[in-house]
Amino acid sequence: MANIIGVAGYPGSGKTSFLRQLSLEGKIDWFMADIFWPSYAHSIREIQDKLNRGLRVGVDDQHFIRRIYRHRFEECFPGRQVRWIFFEANVRQCLINIMQDTVGYGCIHGRQRLRTLKNAIDNGWYEIPVGTPMKKVLGISAYSYLMQEFMRVTELSKVEIAFIKDCIRENVPSNFF
Repeated sequence: MANIIGVAGYPGSGKTSFLRQLSLEGKIDWFMADIFWPSYAHSIREIQDKLNRGLRVGVDDQHFIRRIYRHRFEECFPGRQVRWIFFEANVRQCLINIMQDTVGYGCIHGRQRLRTLKNAIDNGWYEIPVGTPMKKVLGISAYSYLMQEFMRVTELSKVEIAFIKDCIRENVPSNFF
């Protein structure tokens, strides 16, 4: 069994929810989300402390979609095995989940998560090892109300609105926007 479970996926893919579920099922003893924020060094020290105490640890971060960040993380824990789990690159559902988190749960980082998702897509940063099984991005499918509320609470720019339209256009009525 791995000492550490690392979870990679776009913002809104369900990384933290997945780790929370593993914790509830007793498959990990402790987890940390978004380890690169606010302090990567502090996160690494805290993870090392948990591992030294014999805990099974889970971590996630959107940076882990890039091979270089996974490699840097692994280098911090020589002799420890990291089992990587990847979420599929389902941009549409991730976008809907970001809107749900922002509107339904009052997440104040919706606009930043949207920008991060767009940046990752624009730069082709989702680097998944060939043949790796993917976890399905779960979430809701009704997005019209969410879209309207998300646009209202985040004051999106024209570029951000265009990005959203491009992501979900195939299922959006022509008079929606």
